[in-house]
Amino acid sequence: MTPEVACVLVVCTANRCRSPLAAALLRRHLGTTAVRVRSAGLLPGGEAVPEIGRQVASAAGLDLESHRSTQVTSEMLEEADLVLTASRAHAQELVARAPDLWPRVFTLRQGERWWAEHPRDPSTSLRGWVEREAADRPRREVIGASTADDIVDPFGRSRRVWRQVLAVTDAATASVARGISGGDIGA
Repeated sequence: MTPEVACVLVVCTANRCRSPLAAALLRRHLGTTAVRVRSAGLLPGGEAVPEIGRQVASAAGLDLESHRSTQVTSEMLEEADLVLTASRAHAQELVARAPDLWPRVFTLRQGERWWAEHPRDPSTSLRGWVEREAADRPRREVIGASTADDIVDPFGRSRRVWRQVLAVTDAATASVARGISGGDIGA
């Protein structure tokens, strides 16, 4: 019997900048780990990544040329074993839509810290482990007012801002990938 493939969903506002970039970086860091990574946004879909974003991604070895934005659905949220967001506001919106989702929702930067503090036993399912480990996590970690963990939206911004977003997102996704895999992959 084939082991069940875990699903990680990355969400931002429009699924044109931060979430497709994070999903591509997470896939790279996960390598051959059996995890399906998707991205979506809160807004209606069908849009491409801005040209400057595609150029910055390409320079980092990521191909976002064919990406078209997708709006998050209830089915995507239910299917996801882990939901990573670009900002606290995205996490708040998702938890407002589906309150039972909260143990599986983290901003990317929260996830970066959380995985380091809660090492995963790779023999357990990703969803089961996240729900068990995060069950007692204070709700303010998900729905609090702090924006300290937010990743800046680079839409309409300079190449320098896009590169900064790439660097921050790369570090966060590397840490999350190590956590998902139980520390069995390199960064």
